[in-house]
Amino acid sequence: MTCESSTSVLQRAARICQLVALAAGLYAAPAGAQVRIDGGNAPESVGAPSEGPSEGWSYSLGLGAVAVPDYEGSENYEAAPMPVARVQKGYQYGQLFGLKLTSNLLSHPNFRAGLVADFLPERDDVENNQVDRLRTIDAALMLGGLVGYDLELQNGGLSFEVEWVHDVIDGNDGWLLTPEISYRSELSETWNLNLATSLTYASGDYMETYFSISSADSTRSGLSTFNASGGIKDVGVNLAVTYSFTENWTAGGLAGWKRLMNDAEDSPVTKVGNENQYIAGLFVTYSWQGGE
Repeated sequence: MTCESSTSVLQRAARICQLVALAAGLYAAPAGAQVRIDGGNAPESVGAPSEGPSEGWSYSLGLGAVAVPDYEGSENYEAAPMPVARVQKGYQYGQLFGLKLTSNLLSHPNFRAGLVADFLPERDDVENNQVDRLRTIDAALMLGGLVGYDLELQNGGLSFEVEWVHDVIDGNDGWLLTPEISYRSELSETWNLNLATSLTYASGDYMETYFSISSADSTRSGLSTFNASGGIKDVGVNLAVTYSFTENWTAGGLAGWKRLMNDAEDSPVTKVGNENQYIAGLFVTYSWQGGE
């Protein structure tokens, strides 16, 4: 790779990061919101040009609403706004979906590698009275990266990805490792489908933060003491369908299921809630082409 081409890649990557960060700044979570969108990356059909990579820049901005558990392990749900944004040139992109940023910094038709940022709101003021009496868990900012491989199929594609993130603001001091397999299908010129399945391995610090019950917390809440250890935290399946009703406007819907496992399932926090976690949402995006 020449010095000139290396500089071009770095400039393009910087522009992607700046534009997606700007899009993220358009969204401010309402005060007291405890929601997050789990289940891996946003479907590639969300905000991406349906015809694939282009020589020029492409942009997408959108907004939706999603229903999610009010804490991880809860049986109670609440609605929250869901921002969607994407900037792309060639195979490189940056994407915001909910409170999560993902990216690809490689100019390759099959291999992907990029940065990930996922914001987890604090756990406080939840509907379950016993869990609400537990100590407040501060917000966490999970930073890390992903690597992936995309295999093109007729009218679609198959993707393999591994993501690793670690908290950098002392919210949970833990890390998550998430392998994912997704299938993308172009059902027609206007309809696209994305189906993904994932597994999450959580570190001991992460599990202790969200699923352990200390003696003091037990006294306050009436829940039994519990010591959660690291391990496989959950498995999940997500489905998204999008419909392009004009050249620029796309509407979509998503649904997801996650099953908490091992100590995440056995924790008293989940026992008074539900080990089965669901999400459902609708969104609309506007896409347009930019310059070279």
